[in-house]
Amino acid sequence: MKTNVYSNFLFFEENRKLSEGLVKRLIESIQRIGYVPGKPILINKHWQIIDGQHRFEACKRLKLPIYYEFMQNGDDMQSIIELNRNQLIWRLVEYIDFYAKQGRKEFIYLNGLIKEYSILGSSNIIRIVVNNDVRPAGIREGKYFKINPNTLKIINYILGLNELDFYDSVHFVCSIVTMWKYTSDVQRQKLYKYRMIIPQAPNQKTYLTIFENIINKHIQDENKINLTMRK
Repeated sequence: MKTNVYSNFLFFEENRKLSEGLVKRLIESIQRIGYVPGKPILINKHWQIIDGQHRFEACKRLKLPIYYEFMQNGDDMQSIIELNRNQLIWRLVEYIDFYAKQGRKEFIYLNGLIKEYSILGSSNIIRIVVNNDVRPAGIREGKYFKINPNTLKIINYILGLNELDFYDSVHFVCSIVTMWKYTSDVQRQKLYKYRMIIPQAPNQKTYLTIFENIINKHIQDENKINLTMRK
């Protein structure tokens, strides 16, 4: 069944509040591929939406017909709980696997590294491969990204720092990726040599300050590097 009479539908106060971000993403998705009628809005006999309030809002804003079905279950609240509990949201790695199966070379490469170097965690591998330049939303949308040519070198460098308890923390990994862009092999080797004096830090900027202090020690001013200004 379908209708364009949006005023027929009512919202449960008990249901989760609309996420404006999710509504916008649904609108963008519908604009790209159209709405799939096979997943109708579920309502009770009073036209209250049990499942699909975000889809309803997206279609309403686009002035599209609302596809709907009546649910016969008498316990509306339990239905809402169960339907929300059993909706799976794709994780980032599932998007990567999806695009890899489509034959996208950059995603195939990324997918392979996530599996091979699982010890570092998928989020860290993603940051290394995309050179800290691509946001998760870009990955989900399947946007093309340029593979960091130093990916394997950076991964092995970080794995070589595993004596540090925080070597696989997000801030530390991002700092290493940034450091790599602006240093030479000699400078990286110096940092590695003195790795055990690197303390755990609360953010990327602090790590970069620590890195540059170690690298710049006993170096003349004209040859010193500044990593924090390049972040």
